[in-house]
Amino acid sequence: MKIDFINALVALAVSALLAWGAYSMTSVESLKTLVAIVSFVALTASSMCAIAIKTGEQRSSVVNRATSGVFFIFLIILNGVFTFFDFSRPLYVILNALTLLVMLLVNRSVARSGM
Repeated sequence: MKIDFINALVALAVSALLAWGAYSMTSVESLKTLVAIVSFVALTASSMCAIAIKTGEQRSSVVNRATSGVFFIFLIILNGVFTFFDFSRPLYVILNALTLLVMLLVNRSVARSGM
């Protein structure tokens, strides 16, 4: 497994900009920091897997990138929905964490299958 440094920086910057956007769009003042931190971590992890991490196998790398890309789009939508409403903090953190864990499990199983 290799990490492309330039792609990792791009993924980090895109995630930071999206987290900042979520921070600025959140109307509830007490939830702004939570939205920024959770969305940054979730989007960074999924975007890094989508564009910065390369596995040795070509097929598994393509499947991992596609899976991570789908989860990245899903996390953008999930965090976008949560920015417009007053919500439960544990629910927000749990949904983002479960989404990331499912993505990591799928990516790991694909990488271990040796496609």
